[in-house]
Amino acid sequence: MHEQQGLEYGRLTDNEEVIVYEISNQQTKLKEAEQLDELKRYDDLFFPCQHTIVDGEWVKIYYKRDKNYNPLHNYINTSLDMKKIIVQNILEVNRLVGTQYTTMIHPDNIYVNNEGSIKFVHRGIRHVLPPTEFTSKQLVKEMKELIVLIFTGKWSSEWTNDKESSITSFTKQINQASTLKELHEIVLQYNPSSKTQSTNSSLTKDTNKKESKEKPKQNISLLSGILIGFLCGLSVLYVTQVIPLSKTASNFESTLEAEQESTEAENMKLQESIEYYESIIEAYDYILNEETEEAIRILESIDSLQTNEQQLLVSQYLESDSLEHLSKAAEVSKEYHPTIVEKLVAINSEEANELILLLESSVPQVAIEKSWLNQQYEEVVDFYLEIPENNRAKLLAARSYLELNEPDEAMQLGEEINDVSIQIAGLEKQIELLESNEELDEDEREERIEELEQDLDELAK
Repeated sequence: MHEQQGLEYGRLTDNEEVIVYEISNQQTKLKEAEQLDELKRYDDLFFPCQHTIVDGEWVKIYYKRDKNYNPLHNYINTSLDMKKIIVQNILEVNRLVGTQYTTMIHPDNIYVNNEGSIKFVHRGIRHVLPPTEFTSKQLVKEMKELIVLIFTGKWSSEWTNDKESSITSFTKQINQASTLKELHEIVLQYNPSSKTQSTNSSLTKDTNKKESKEKPKQNISLLSGILIGFLCGLSVLYVTQVIPLSKTASNFESTLEAEQESTEAENMKLQESIEYYESIIEAYDYILNEETEEAIRILESIDSLQTNEQQLLVSQYLESDSLEHLSKAAEVSKEYHPTIVEKLVAINSEEANELILLLESSVPQVAIEKSWLNQQYEEVVDFYLEIPENNRAKLLAARSYLELNEPDEAMQLGEEINDVSIQIAGLEKQIELLESNEELDEDEREERIEELEQDLDELAK
């Protein structure tokens, strides 16, 4: 079953196994198809990008869908607690602000699993692929609309003319919020049943007072008769009931003690749960304020993190430039290794290189880095051929061709990635090989070297 969904930019087609994003080339600022390679960088907020096609009129991007995730629309009628978890996880998209990436805060672009974890489908590239801007102010505005939709099933504009209710009070609070932190706190505190319960309690008390006022006064003589009857009955009750009951009193006390112990155990579990979520909320506050190290400190201090919070901790590890944190992320799952390698390459230190060599992964993006560090240049070229569109792989392959005395191939790759240093190194390698080539006569060798030196001067300008 294929389901087509309309968006502000382009359209999404869910083919169950793959989700295809299509957009007119005229709506993009794409100059070269290689610019879309940035979408293949791993990010746990998004479905992985498998490949892209640019055919002139249209740009098509293919995302691999996880079958455990379903469209956000399917969760509009879910429980209040689940909705809060979903919103908390969607708010993680705040970490895209200030990066080269963007996305669309739209229910058609968000998928959810049964634990409340979320995945965005389409990922834009700032100034290249819509949406071309992604600011905090814009995110707050779009999150307001989405939060109201998740909790009410309607867009905020549909509640404008409603009478006062817990829902309209909630939407007013959402609309008045000016930061993501305020939105986060409003969602966590939202409890539509509390107001109703308070009202019902008040009505019950008023009804009881009214009934008590309407009761007729009892006749004093009648009250005396009742009292005499009560005393007689009490005597009979003592003889027939009180004495036998004393025999079961001890059993009752034992049962009461057992129930009390059970209640204390339940209260202890409840207190632990409260402390757990208070710590999670504190961690989210640090994340929203971009205080990654503090968020990690809080999450690491919690015993037995649940699945969603474990993923949250890993995402913060990946945000950090700390080798210790990146090493911890690597231990969680091999699926994070490509992202970790990118971070380690950017750090560019001996310690970072040592950590790269410790990664046990057959993914080409990881294997090619390990082969390069181990000076296994032929293997570097082989891994490059598996991911020929990857610019980092092209760079390492070009450098390896130089080491293998194949400057022509190196210079070709240098031109593809616009790396002048590779092209210069290629010319220098050609000159070096000519100088050691004894099969050429001296005149021919000097003539070709002179031509290469002229090319070298042109590149060096």
